[in-house]
Amino acid sequence: MPKHSSFHRNGGGQAAYHDVDGADGALIVVDMQEDFCYPNPLGVRGGRELVPLINELIGYPGFVLRIATQDFHPATHISFATNHPAPNNKPFESYITMKNPAPGKESITMPQRLWPVHCVQHTPGAELLPGIEKEKFDLIVRKGMDERGINAYVIEKVLGVLMKGTCGTRRKPNWLVTVLRLFGLMGQRLE
Repeated sequence: MPKHSSFHRNGGGQAAYHDVDGADGALIVVDMQEDFCYPNPLGVRGGRELVPLINELIGYPGFVLRIATQDFHPATHISFATNHPAPNNKPFESYITMKNPAPGKESITMPQRLWPVHCVQHTPGAELLPGIEKEKFDLIVRKGMDERGINAYVIEKVLGVLMKGTCGTRRKPNWLVTVLRLFGLMGQRLE
């Protein structure tokens, strides 16, 4: 019977792995970027301290696939509060109405919360955290690159259109993944 892995921190803060009868696992490391670490406006305290744990996870042989995601916005992205006129351009508070950018679906709209500028393409804030062993990922997916669209991780489900990201080179021709592990700092809940 194939096996999959389980990872957790025990009470002493040490990593613990368990092989469990089941299937092959994939790891997705979500948006571990400088702009999501304190003191940046969307920063989480302690984010940089997770780099050794991330490297430990991506080095674990129990994963058959390792993916990193990377917010990679143009400076003109629709979700940035600075790209809208006052007074309704307050980060975290203001909303705009966004149209679906897919051909034939422009009449479909939804609210988009406005955010501080973050993870702008080709800036240090958009890079994965220093020290992360990027070469161990099978794929790095850049998202949020269309200035008209909401974040790529929700647009397909909510608006019925797949926004294209830029993917790295695949090193493995076939992956069978039945267990998915996610690791990251940020999340957005739709209301």
